[in-house]
Amino acid sequence: MITLSSGLTKPKFLLDENVPRKLLQSLTQQGIDAVFKPKGLSDDKLASFTLSEKRVIVTNDRHFADALRFPKESIYGVVWLRISQNDAASLVSSFFTLLAQRSDFKGLLITLHADRFDVEETLSSLTK
Repeated sequence: MITLSSGLTKPKFLLDENVPRKLLQSLTQQGIDAVFKPKGLSDDKLASFTLSEKRVIVTNDRHFADALRFPKESIYGVVWLRISQNDAASLVSSFFTLLAQRSDFKGLLITLHADRFDVEETLSSLTK
């Protein structure tokens, strides 16, 4: 069992439909609140779910990290995956490394790579 970083509340996650199901299985097996919403929901609807349910969206889509489309006030938090969707083992490992080091995701854009993660204090436009 993994040890999550200390914090008053455990983060909850909303996985975008493009995220491998293996991550959902791994998170729920560890008792972490993670869900998928029905396929086909608009990005705006997903963003509104993040606020109403206080969930961090986990996605491969760059546009969730775009402050022009989703300013800080319109989305709870984002983990933007920069790991191949075909490498579920690396994704799961990297995600649990992130969870072991962070418990606060609100208002943050976290870019998750296989070997590190980058944190921006506010959601902002990407120049990369």
